[in-house]
Amino acid sequence: MFGKASFAPEDLLANLKALQETIDKQRPSGAKGRYWRSIFVSATMGPSIQVDISALRDINLAEGN
Repeated sequence: MFGKASFAPEDLLANLKALQETIDKQRPSGAKGRYWRSIFVSATMGPSIQVDISALRDINLAEGN
């Protein structure tokens, strides 16, 4: 869980980016190949939405993108 539906879109994006960066930093040194294949986000009872992994990696929150 990285947020609630009541959070502002910017806050959800910041939380999702922090989650992605934390998982990348904790990646086992022996892991080979593509680590992220797909990411889907959904509300508890809602439909899922696929996240574009390459776009998520390119986001630089310090610049306000």
